[in-house]
Amino acid sequence: MVTKKLSIKNTECTLDITNSTANTLMGVHLANKNIDDLSDIIENITIYRERGHISFDTLSPSVILGNLYPEETAKLSLKLRQAMSQEELSVKLNENFKLLCDISIE
Repeated sequence: MVTKKLSIKNTECTLDITNSTANTLMGVHLANKNIDDLSDIIENITIYRERGHISFDTLSPSVILGNLYPEETAKLSLKLRQAMSQEELSVKLNENFKLLCDISIE
């Protein structure tokens, strides 16, 4: 199971994705179903991991998070084009992003 935690303040949003299983999740990524819809609300994304971070000024069909070890968290910082409520953003993210994993290793 992967847990997600969303927090938002003005145009800054943080999405924490934590591997809450005992297995290592390989090739974790967010599949973007509708780039145009999300590009209208997200200015850029920065992914923070224990081993560093990477920023994207444009969205792609898949945002690669990499491997997540048990209890490891990938933090996504989203810069929004305009302020919106946490509920509005949560609906948009759930409609457009799907969290996928290539393989789970014990």
